[in-house]
Amino acid sequence: MIPALDVLAGRATPPFLALTTARDRRGRWVALMVVAGPAAAIAMSVLVVVALIFSGHLGLPLNVIGGELADLPRLLKSSVYILEVGIGLAAAAAGLLLAARLIFRRPLRSWITVAPRFRWSVLAWGAGAGVIAIMVLNLISVFVPQGPGEAPILDAGEPLTQRLVYLAACGLGFLIAAWAEEVVFRGYLLQQVGAFTRRIWLVLLTMVEIVLAYRP
Repeated sequence: MIPALDVLAGRATPPFLALTTARDRRGRWVALMVVAGPAAAIAMSVLVVVALIFSGHLGLPLNVIGGELADLPRLLKSSVYILEVGIGLAAAAAGLLLAARLIFRRPLRSWITVAPRFRWSVLAWGAGAGVIAIMVLNLISVFVPQGPGEAPILDAGEPLTQRLVYLAACGLGFLIAAWAEEVVFRGYLLQQVGAFTRRIWLVLLTMVEIVLAYRP
């Protein structure tokens, strides 16, 4: 394990940042990625929207945003919506990775992890922490029933089966969306900044500025 102080001082490079190559620093490829990356992300998201629209013509209406499934109970409709948003974000992240793969000529996996195998225990710990945080927020909403953020899953008037479906959809949808955000910010952007400097404190500072710039 690399000592944290050596990483912060720039004396050692984290394995994930060490995957960058000289091609990641060349101006013409970086400039091409600035244009092609967002374009690919948008294109993949549009494909998801088009697929949702055409699904209705095939007898499988799924476009909640477009007004389909209006008669569906609100928890089930929200479940479909959450999954659609998660899939759309994942498609955008996949488009960005595909552009990076073609431009920088590296394996897609290199922007995701350096681990030799998927670490399910890490995922379980992260998911568990997220569930606990959401449960706490939902319980807080009980004491402010007039607030706009009241959790519908706590509404005793909703059928138990629908609440369980909603819970499962939230877990899967948020997990997919979280993967998309990690791929974009802690995957591609982190490595792109790290390709120009090995000073981890500067990399992290730049990442914070980028994240704040993209947040409302």
